[in-house]
Amino acid sequence: MLPHTCAGRVSTLRRLSVAARSLEHMFASPSGAVDEPGSPRSAADVNDRIRALWAGAGRVLTPAEQERYQELLVEWAAAVKADVVPAA
Repeated sequence: MLPHTCAGRVSTLRRLSVAARSLEHMFASPSGAVDEPGSPRSAADVNDRIRALWAGAGRVLTPAEQERYQELLVEWAAAVKADVVPAA
């Protein structure tokens, strides 16, 4: 059995590792590319990122993931609106 201080450090490292994987899912596209702020994306691409966020979470989203989800929803809505062609 590990001494108490060593076990605490191992536990902390595990939590940090899980948090790092969560952040990777939040800011990387399904293809692995990192989001570039200000670059317009299609609604389909944003939708893929939303799906990847949920798939990577596999549970209830953390507060940081919830914030990213809200940002993606706003971006998705804007992309859908931009794709709408006015009726003639």
